This record gives sequence, C-alpha cells and structure tokens, in this order.
Amino acid sequence: AVVNLLDQKLWNQNPDFFSYTLSKAALEAAGTMLAMALAPQVRVVGVAPGLTLTSHLLTDEQFAARHKLSPLGRSSTPADVAATVKFALENASITGTTLLVDGGQHLMKFERDFSLM
Repeated sequence: AVVNLLDQKLWNQNPDFFSYTLSKAALEAAGTMLAMALAPQVRVVGVAPGLTLTSHLLTDEQFAARHKLSPLGRSSTPADVAATVKFALENASITGTTLLVDGGQHLMKFERDFSLM
C-alpha cells in the first residue's frame, strides 16, 4: 500500500502557501488515479492531518490556541496521524480516498493559514 501525507488545507483553501497547497492537490489527484491504475495489487490512500506541529511562525501559546479551533476542540496529534497511517496500511478495503485527521477543521472556513492568523 501507498499512503500519501496530504493536508486539510485541500478542503479549506486560502491563498497562503500557494506552491505547497498546489503540490498537495496534485498528490491527492495522483493518488486517486494511481488507486484506479494499480488496483487490485496496490492500494493508495491519502491521510490529511490538520494543525499537528508548531512552526517557527507561531509561539507555543498561538499554536495551542489554533490547535483548539475545530468542532472537536482539538486538531490532530502526531500519534493521531501515525494511527491513521497504520489503519490505512492495515485495512485491505481502503483505496482511492483520503482520511481527514483534523478534529473537523476541514468543516470550518479560515481566511488565512493558521500560521498567519
């Protein structure tokens, strides 16, 4: 199986980090096409985390506040992402789809990237 790491930004687009977002969109499209082309020998699944790790653009306090901006009151953790990748690899019935691991952040509209809010 192939697991592509994507980003919830694909479901909550904004103009920030254009090249990054465009490359993730291309990878998601490629995953769908590869799932069709390689089945049944190879499965292809995307995993799209929300805000998981901080960056040099955010203080610890800013990261903590933005991490809570979701319907579930928390975004993904590294352990959540790893568990989802493991699930995607082990479940023989999944291919050609993307699993969003973001506490529901993709359901909300953000005008800017988390690091620029």
